[in-house]
Amino acid sequence: MPCTVAALMLRLKPKRRWVQFGARSMLVLTTACGILLGWRVNEVRRERDALVYVESLGGMACFDYQCDFDQEGNLRVVDPTRQPPRRSWLRSGRGVPTVNR
Repeated sequence: MPCTVAALMLRLKPKRRWVQFGARSMLVLTTACGILLGWRVNEVRRERDALVYVESLGGMACFDYQCDFDQEGNLRVVDPTRQPPRRSWLRSGRGVPTVNR
């Protein structure tokens, strides 16, 4: 029985590529990333708007890493220029900080 190339190709199992993504899975992944990013951006925008509102009323706003409580329980600003305890490359990637001034 002669073996033809077509018969050999049918017998051989094709090797799967290491990672394969379809258009549908890429669409779902892109949508999920967009939703998560939009949620975080909205959260930061609302925080910034709240800070601007409080300061426009003459109040003081600080973050937990900038403020501390004294012995009587009053809030006092320790260091208003202190940066948040995140990695610097995360802050520098956004360009101008959105919340920290």
